[in-house]
Amino acid sequence: MYADDTQVYAIVDNRNCHTVLPQLETCIKDIFSWSTTNNFKLNPENTEVLHLVSRFHDTTPLTSISIGDSLIKPAQSAKNVGVIFQNDLSLSQHINNKIGQLRHYLDTQNSAARLVALTKSCDHITPVLRNLHWLPVQHRINYKILLLTYKCIHGFAPLLLLLLLLLLLLLLLLLLLLLLLLLLLLLLLLLLLLLLLLLLLLLLLLLLLLLLLLLLLLLLLLLLLLLLLLLLLLLLLVLLLLLLLLLLLLLLLLLLLLLLLLLLLLLLLLLHLVMVMVTVTMAIAMMITMRQRRI
Repeated sequence: MYADDTQVYAIVDNRNCHTVLPQLETCIKDIFSWSTTNNFKLNPENTEVLHLVSRFHDTTPLTSISIGDSLIKPAQSAKNVGVIFQNDLSLSQHINNKIGQLRHYLDTQNSAARLVALTKSCDHITPVLRNLHWLPVQHRINYKILLLTYKCIHGFAPLLLLLLLLLLLLLLLLLLLLLLLLLLLLLLLLLLLLLLLLLLLLLLLLLLLLLLLLLLLLLLLLLLLLLLLLLLLLLLLVLLLLLLLLLLLLLLLLLLLLLLLLLLLLLLLLLHLVMVMVTVTMAIAMMITMRQRRI
């Protein structure tokens, strides 16, 4: 539906037919109120409603739509942007209209051929056109295009066409230069990408080397720790040996002390025995002397 270059579209089917029509009328009322507010006047007589439906589907026919005080009934066809739309989307009316517009040119050519050949209007026009070497309109258009192309190829073209060809060649050269520049840019981008990839590879290699160095350092640290542990163990062993030696020395000293004590005891026993022997001998000697005196 259009009026004063205003078009309103709505999708209508059997399911929403009863709801879309009131919405469409409300929208049209809003357009009318806006036009009245802005000092515009819409003409309902030039307003058309077209219900586009498919011939292969059964749809509910559209009823009239109220615009102001007038009712607009659905039309069979409507012209929009130079195209005649029919409600069944067949476009037969538009095709017939275009054929009718072209018919005038065919009648003019046929009348001119009959006038030149002095033939009757009831005679066939095709032999007359063939004898006059008059081509039909479409064939004549093709002939003119081919003739112009031949002249352009062999250097007999008009100056404007030559200039246009030169401009086209210049445009093609510019396009080729642009393509070459684009290719160079792409090559530069590829080189940059390759350089970036090489840098990334170098960074990865450096990271790997750093990781290897870290691993080597860790191994060295582990070796140092192991050496320190071994040294500590050796020190502990040496300390244990020293303690054992000290214990042995202490035992030897104790043994020596015991031996000395035993020697002292033996000496004391010997002295005691000597004293006993001396006393015994003295007692014996005294007894002997006493006996001798008695005698």
